[in-house]
Amino acid sequence: MSKRRPIVLSIGGIDPCGGAGLLADTKTLEAHKVLPMGISSAITFQVEDKIEGVKWENPEDLLKQLTLLLDSYQISVIKIGIIENLNVMNNILTEVNLKNPKITVIWDPVLTASAGFDFHGGFSSDDLSAVLKHIDIATPNYEEYMQLETNGNNVTWIVTSAGRNNDQDWLISNGEQRIYRTHPSASHKKHGSGCVFSSSIAANLALGYPLHKSILRTKKYMTGFLDSNKSLLGFHKR
Repeated sequence: MSKRRPIVLSIGGIDPCGGAGLLADTKTLEAHKVLPMGISSAITFQVEDKIEGVKWENPEDLLKQLTLLLDSYQISVIKIGIIENLNVMNNILTEVNLKNPKITVIWDPVLTASAGFDFHGGFSSDDLSAVLKHIDIATPNYEEYMQLETNGNNVTWIVTSAGRNNDQDWLISNGEQRIYRTHPSASHKKHGSGCVFSSSIAANLALGYPLHKSILRTKKYMTGFLDSNKSLLGFHKR
């Protein structure tokens, strides 16, 4: 009998080229040998270097899918990507807390696509503070962190590509900061690298690794992903 795999649920957009969003999350989670499940929050009209728009899924349908999954499976970690607005996000978090408050929630706050598309017109500080109270880990890039960071919350921040030369990530937790440097060979930029990073963290936590070890394992995985080829679409392998 095969060993039961922990379940990680991804809530994110459908990127038709597969480099980012739900498809990238699924590939990453499968490569880490966890069981991926997914709910579509949006459909994006894009390829790896161009995005022309986004169509948001019906929030009621999203919640129906979420409720059914939470009632049917023991989900270890939920990773959330692009969401229409903080009201939808708050409804998701309320349902998760109602069904199973022990689930670890990771938010990858995709505010602007690497191709330059702005997904949101901005978040109010009050709405953001309310949402962050129910987030365990957030994985923004440096620019997103500067827009989102709110004092007085208990979020663990993993700020990706925070260095001036994009050569390091920051762990900010309980007022302390730790730097994780990127291997020099990981020199090829990839579409959706933030999605892959966040999903790898989610998978490692679901597998039972502590946060520090999860970050180290994710950094190793990202080195292979970024260095897998010279194009903007990376390959997933273990």
